[in-house]
Amino acid sequence: MSLRGDRHDVPIADHVGSLPDLPADLASTLDPATLATRVTPTFPNPVPEPQQTAAPCCGSTDVKTLKVSYAYTKCAPLRDFIVADLDDTRVLFRGSPESTKIYRLRELNRSKLDDVVCMNSTGPWAATLTEQRHCGGYTPVQTLLIDAYGDLIPFAWTGAPANHPPDIGLVSCRWLATTSVACGGLSDCTCTSSACQAPDPCDCGLQW
Repeated sequence: MSLRGDRHDVPIADHVGSLPDLPADLASTLDPATLATRVTPTFPNPVPEPQQTAAPCCGSTDVKTLKVSYAYTKCAPLRDFIVADLDDTRVLFRGSPESTKIYRLRELNRSKLDDVVCMNSTGPWAATLTEQRHCGGYTPVQTLLIDAYGDLIPFAWTGAPANHPPDIGLVSCRWLATTSVACGGLSDCTCTSSACQAPDPCDCGLQW
């Protein structure tokens, strides 16, 4: 069953029990502890950039909001995905992209809203990309947080945004702000900060 838009016509009593079972290839990607797509985040330390001096200058934090594609599955009792009942047969689901598909993980002998269902989609998901440049000539550290079905999925890597995990695609990007600070008393650099000002679209032109 596919979902479209924010409001999804899903007759609960008629369809929860007849949803297709979660395919084996998707089930194999689940973390048994969370019943969501298994993610192995890394949090690398910055490393010195080659041929860069360690002279004090500016450190900075750059923040962008993104829309990204990423294959993610989350299984939980149906009630966990529901924001509000619209009437006897329709519900409003939380954070369901248009491409969402619903599966059944297994039958439970409880109320229909407690049946475990699995939401699966490639997005697009809302995400935040933060680039931190530390003082002393270090490579930048990129931290990406993807919001999928209410889960915050973290990824981090060193170097340019183009070093992102290959299974994450970029749909759109908007620059929010850059905060720059001097690196201690010996710094003689001019460190400036700036932020996106409405109604400027602030398209970041990200090289992904």
